[in-house]
Amino acid sequence: MGMLLAGIVSISHPVVAQETISNVNKQKVVEAVNNHAGELISLSDEIWEYAEIAFKESQSADALVEYAEANGFKVTRGVGEIPTAFVAEYGSGGPIIGIMGEFDALPGLSQDAVPHKSPLIEGNPGHGAGS
Repeated sequence: MGMLLAGIVSISHPVVAQETISNVNKQKVVEAVNNHAGELISLSDEIWEYAEIAFKESQSADALVEYAEANGFKVTRGVGEIPTAFVAEYGSGGPIIGIMGEFDALPGLSQDAVPHKSPLIEGNPGHGAGS
Protein backbone atom coordinates (compact mmCIF):
# COMPACT_ATOMS: atom_id res chain seq x y z
CA MET A 1 0.00 0.00 0.00
CA GLY A 2 2.83 2.39 0.83
CA MET A 3 4.41 1.75 -2.59
CA LEU A 4 1.17 2.48 -4.45
CA LEU A 5 0.66 5.73 -2.52
CA ALA A 6 4.24 6.81 -3.28
CA GLY A 7 3.62 6.09 -6.97
CA ILE A 8 0.45 8.18 -7.02
CA VAL A 9 2.15 11.09 -5.25
CA SER A 10 5.12 11.05 -7.62
CA ILE A 11 2.85 10.92 -10.67
CA SER A 12 0.52 13.67 -9.51
CA HIS A 13 3.23 16.05 -8.32
CA PRO A 14 4.41 17.08 -11.82
CA VAL A 15 0.80 17.65 -12.87
CA VAL A 16 0.24 20.00 -9.94
CA ALA A 17 3.51 21.79 -10.71
CA GLN A 18 2.51 22.11 -14.38
CA GLU A 19 -0.88 23.56 -13.44
CA THR A 20 0.85 26.10 -11.16
CA ILE A 21 3.25 27.10 -13.95
CA SER A 22 0.34 27.34 -16.38
CA ASN A 23 -1.64 29.59 -14.02
CA VAL A 24 1.41 31.80 -13.43
CA ASN A 25 1.94 32.12 -17.19
CA LYS A 26 -1.73 32.95 -17.75
CA GLN A 27 -1.51 35.64 -15.08
CA LYS A 28 1.60 37.11 -16.76
CA VAL A 29 -0.24 37.30 -20.09
CA VAL A 30 -3.25 39.00 -18.48
CA GLU A 31 -0.95 41.50 -16.73
CA ALA A 32 0.95 42.23 -19.96
CA VAL A 33 -2.29 42.90 -21.85
CA ASN A 34 -3.57 45.08 -19.00
CA ASN A 35 -0.28 47.01 -18.91
CA HIS A 36 -0.58 47.76 -22.64
CA ALA A 37 -4.37 48.21 -22.73
CA GLY A 38 -4.29 51.92 -23.53
CA GLU A 39 -1.83 51.44 -26.40
CA LEU A 40 -3.77 48.47 -27.78
CA ILE A 41 -7.09 50.33 -27.67
CA SER A 42 -5.51 53.31 -29.46
CA LEU A 43 -4.07 50.97 -32.10
CA SER A 44 -7.46 49.31 -32.53
CA ASP A 45 -9.17 52.69 -32.89
CA GLU A 46 -6.54 53.77 -35.45
CA ILE A 47 -7.18 50.67 -37.58
CA TRP A 48 -10.95 51.20 -37.24
CA GLU A 49 -10.52 54.69 -38.67
CA TYR A 50 -8.46 53.49 -41.65
CA ALA A 51 -11.19 51.03 -42.72
CA GLU A 52 -9.10 49.60 -45.57
CA ILE A 53 -10.49 46.73 -47.66
CA ALA A 54 -8.71 43.38 -48.15
CA PHE A 55 -5.25 43.46 -49.71
CA LYS A 56 -5.25 47.28 -49.54
CA GLU A 57 -4.88 47.66 -45.77
CA SER A 58 -1.41 49.24 -46.01
CA GLN A 59 -1.88 51.91 -43.30
CA SER A 60 -3.31 49.29 -40.93
CA ALA A 61 -0.45 46.85 -41.63
CA ASP A 62 2.11 49.64 -41.18
CA ALA A 63 0.58 50.62 -37.82
CA LEU A 64 0.59 47.01 -36.59
CA VAL A 65 4.15 46.35 -37.80
CA GLU A 66 5.39 49.59 -36.23
CA TYR A 67 3.80 48.64 -32.89
CA ALA A 68 5.21 45.11 -33.03
CA GLU A 69 8.72 46.30 -33.86
CA ALA A 70 8.59 48.98 -31.14
CA ASN A 71 7.82 46.17 -28.67
CA GLY A 72 10.73 43.96 -29.70
CA PHE A 73 9.12 41.71 -32.32
CA LYS A 74 11.03 40.62 -35.42
CA VAL A 75 8.71 41.27 -38.37
CA THR A 76 8.70 39.64 -41.79
CA ARG A 77 6.54 41.51 -44.31
CA GLY A 78 4.97 40.33 -47.55
CA VAL A 79 4.25 36.81 -46.32
CA GLY A 80 2.58 34.61 -48.92
CA GLU A 81 3.33 37.23 -51.56
CA ILE A 82 0.69 39.50 -50.00
CA PRO A 83 2.14 42.99 -49.43
CA THR A 84 0.02 43.66 -46.32
CA ALA A 85 0.56 40.24 -44.69
CA PHE A 86 3.27 39.83 -42.06
CA VAL A 87 4.57 37.53 -39.34
CA ALA A 88 5.77 39.01 -36.04
CA GLU A 89 7.98 36.80 -33.86
CA TYR A 90 9.15 37.29 -30.28
CA GLY A 91 11.47 35.18 -28.15
CA SER A 92 12.65 31.66 -28.77
CA GLY A 93 11.95 28.15 -27.59
CA GLY A 94 8.55 27.03 -26.45
CA PRO A 95 5.73 27.23 -26.18
CA ILE A 96 5.03 28.60 -29.65
CA ILE A 97 1.81 30.58 -29.78
CA GLY A 98 0.21 31.64 -33.05
CA ILE A 99 -2.32 34.42 -33.38
CA MET A 100 -3.98 35.26 -36.67
CA GLY A 101 -5.52 38.68 -36.94
CA GLU A 102 -7.74 40.09 -39.64
CA PHE A 103 -7.71 43.85 -39.95
CA ASP A 104 -9.33 44.46 -43.31
CA ALA A 105 -12.60 46.35 -43.57
CA LEU A 106 -15.61 45.19 -45.56
CA PRO A 107 -17.17 47.08 -48.47
CA GLY A 108 -20.28 49.07 -47.59
CA LEU A 109 -19.95 48.82 -43.80
CA SER A 110 -18.82 52.33 -42.93
CA GLN A 111 -19.71 52.67 -39.26
CA ASP A 112 -19.15 54.99 -36.35
CA ALA A 113 -17.99 53.22 -33.18
CA VAL A 114 -21.52 53.02 -31.72
CA PRO A 115 -23.82 50.02 -31.09
CA HIS A 116 -26.37 51.04 -33.73
CA LYS A 117 -26.20 51.63 -37.48
CA SER A 118 -24.53 54.97 -38.06
CA PRO A 119 -22.37 55.10 -41.20
CA LEU A 120 -19.51 57.59 -41.18
CA ILE A 121 -19.75 57.82 -44.98
CA GLU A 122 -22.67 55.96 -46.55
CA GLY A 123 -21.43 53.13 -48.82
CA ASN A 124 -17.77 53.32 -47.74
CA PRO A 125 -15.92 50.35 -46.23
CA GLY A 126 -15.90 49.65 -42.51
CA HIS A 127 -15.24 46.93 -39.97
CA GLY A 128 -17.77 44.20 -39.22
CA ALA A 129 -16.67 43.74 -35.59
CA GLY A 130 -16.81 46.20 -32.72
CA SER A 131 -13.76 48.16 -31.65
